[in-house]
Amino acid sequence: MIPRIHFLVPRIDMNIKTVFFFFIGFFICVSANAQVEYYGGDSGKKLDWVIYYLNKHYVDSTDNEYLTDVAIKRIAEELDEYSVYQTAKEIEDLNNADNGYSPESYGFNFFPVGDTSYVTYIFRDGPADEAGLKIGDRIISINKTPVTAANYARIDEFVSDTTLSELDLVINSSTRKKQKISIPKKLVPLKSVDAHFMHDKFTGYLKIGRFTVNTVKEFEEAINLMKENGLSNLILDLRGNYGGVVTAAMDLADKFLTTGKLMSYSEGFNLERKEYISENRATMGGINLVILIDENSMSAAEMFTAALQDWDRALVLGYESYGKGLIQQSYSFEDGSAIRMTIGKYFTPAGRYLQRAKEDGNMMENFLTQPSEYSVNIAPTSMRKTTKTGREITASSGGIIPDIYMYTNSPNSESLNRLNEHGLLYGFTCSFMFGERERYLKEYPSSVSYINSTQVDMDIKQVLGNFIVQEVNRQGLDKSLIPYTIPDDIIKEIKAWMAGQLWNDNAYFQMKSYGDPVFQRALATFKDGSFRSLNLFAY
Repeated sequence: MIPRIHFLVPRIDMNIKTVFFFFIGFFICVSANAQVEYYGGDSGKKLDWVIYYLNKHYVDSTDNEYLTDVAIKRIAEELDEYSVYQTAKEIEDLNNADNGYSPESYGFNFFPVGDTSYVTYIFRDGPADEAGLKIGDRIISINKTPVTAANYARIDEFVSDTTLSELDLVINSSTRKKQKISIPKKLVPLKSVDAHFMHDKFTGYLKIGRFTVNTVKEFEEAINLMKENGLSNLILDLRGNYGGVVTAAMDLADKFLTTGKLMSYSEGFNLERKEYISENRATMGGINLVILIDENSMSAAEMFTAALQDWDRALVLGYESYGKGLIQQSYSFEDGSAIRMTIGKYFTPAGRYLQRAKEDGNMMENFLTQPSEYSVNIAPTSMRKTTKTGREITASSGGIIPDIYMYTNSPNSESLNRLNEHGLLYGFTCSFMFGERERYLKEYPSSVSYINSTQVDMDIKQVLGNFIVQEVNRQGLDKSLIPYTIPDDIIKEIKAWMAGQLWNDNAYFQMKSYGDPVFQRALATFKDGSFRSLNLFAY
C-alpha cells in the first residue's frame, strides 16, 4: 500500500496543471535520492547484477539459490583453508558441539559379526543409556528387521534415516532374556573429559578430547575424585584434541596459574587486540603437570598448552602439535546459513604465533637421534625462544614443540594393522565378550586386577587363532591374514577393548597406558629430575 502524502502549499487556487507538475517533480526527486545501498559496495552490486542477468537473459531457468551457495563457497575457498560456507544444519551442529552435544542420534555403537551384531559402546547419559541398553547386548532385530549379514544394508538405512525419530530393538544378552527396547533420537551429550584414573597413589591421568562449555566442570569433578586419592602428579592428555571453545581452554589454564598472567592474546586487521588474563581461579597449585600433545593437538588445545609452557607451569611431552592459530567467526544470512571467516590470529603469552605455514613440515625429526630427547638440547639456536620467565625452549614457525620430544611411529605390527582392516580383531572382541563377560566380572572385581592378570592374555591366545581362521574362511579372505603366532601388541589391543566393554572408557585408557611409550615417559619425568632440569614450577 502506498502511504498517503500530505502537502502544505502556499496557494489554494493552483490549477490542475500546476499540481500535476508539482507531483511529477516530487517523485523524480524521491527516486533520484532513493538509490539502493549495497553493504558490499560495488562488489556486492556486481554479484546482484549477475543474479539479475541470469533471471532476465539466461537461455534456461536457473536455481539461483544453489548458484548463490556455489559462489559463496568459492569465495571462501579463495580466503584460507579454514574459511567455509556453512549450511543452517552445520551451524546448528557446531553450536551444539560447543555446548557439549553431538548431533541427534540414538547414542550407541554396534558391530556386526556374522549374522548378529553386538552393542559395543553406549554414550553416557544419551538416549540408549537412558533406555537401558547395555554394552555387550546382542541385537536380534531393528524395527522388526532381523539383524543378519544379508540385512546389514537395511539396518544402516534405519540408523541413518533422518525422518525416523525412534528405533525399536529386540535384544538379549548372556544375563537377560529377549526383550524390546525403544530408543528415541535426541541430542547426545558430548563429554569433554574422555577418561581419568589414578595410575598409582600419587599420579593421575586425565584425557580431554575436546573443549566445550562443560570442560572446566567435568575437569573439576574428575580432579576432585583424584585429589581425594592423593593426587600430586597429573598427566593431562591432549593428544588428538582438535580444539573447541577457546574460552573454556583459557578458563582451564586459569586453574593452573596465579593472578594477573597473560595467557594468550589475539588480534587481526579488523580485530582489536584481546587479551586473556588469569583471574585468581587457581585450584591446581602444587600439582606437577605433564601435558601430552601430538600432531593432532590443535587450536584451543595449543593455546592452553602454550599458556602453561610460556609460564613454565607444565612439562610438555610428545610430538610437535598441528599449528592452528587462526580465529574463525560465523556471520549468518537470512536463511540461517553463514560464512565462517578467519578474523584474527592467536599468539602465546611470549608472542609466538601458533599458525603453521602449509609448506612447513615437522622440524624436529631432522635433529632427533633417540626416541626421546630434550628439544632444546638438539635444536639449532635459530629455533630457540624464551618463555615469560626467560627459560629457553624450542619453537618453529607454528605449533608447539614439546619440551621432551618423542618420535611416535606406530608400534603396531603389520599383522595387527592388516587384521584390523578387516574388523577381525574387534569382531573377536565382541563375540568373545558376549560369552565371557559375566565370568570376567566375577573373577576380576576391578579393572586393575584385570589389567595385571596374565591369565586374560592366555585366554585370548587360546581362542583367537581359531576365530581368525573361521572368519577368513567364512568371508573368503586372503589366507595370508592368518598369523603363525599372535604378536603381543594384538593381545594388548584386544585386552584394552575388552576392558572398555567390561567397565568403561577409564578402564580402556588405563589398559592402553601400559603399552604407551609416551605415557611411560611421562611417568618417568616425575622421578628423573626432568622438572628440575627444565626449571619448571608447580606454583
